[in-house]
Amino acid sequence: MWKFVLQLNFLIEEGVDGTKKSRDMMLFRDGIDLNNDEMKAAILEYLNPDNESYLKLEYRGVCLIGYDETSYPSTPNSKTEQDILNEVNNQIANWNSMLSTRLINRTPMDSFILEIFIVPFSSVEEFRSKFLESIK
Repeated sequence: MWKFVLQLNFLIEEGVDGTKKSRDMMLFRDGIDLNNDEMKAAILEYLNPDNESYLKLEYRGVCLIGYDETSYPSTPNSKTEQDILNEVNNQIANWNSMLSTRLINRTPMDSFILEIFIVPFSSVEEFRSKFLESIK
């Protein structure tokens, strides 16, 4: 059983000035480094409240969901690759169904474009620990 808590306060936060949204936008705007001056200038136009492109700015969301996938074999060659793929696809279909239902039932979340990446891991905690260690 999964415990799923959707935290999307950034997208549904009221107001503009003095909010977490404006602070996050300021951090993004002031810290942007794309190694492409033309792309950087285009993005900064959308983030500048004095530019007409600012009115075309759309707030979107990106979410990475990693979960412990139990279909990964604990011993080599105990399952075929196709068996594992079928089980993972079934789990991802379950996640997709659950997420769709929760987002549709949570106005105004149903009006945002969200890119959601669902990634099965043999151990999310092990991946998280190794990732955090690698960025220190």
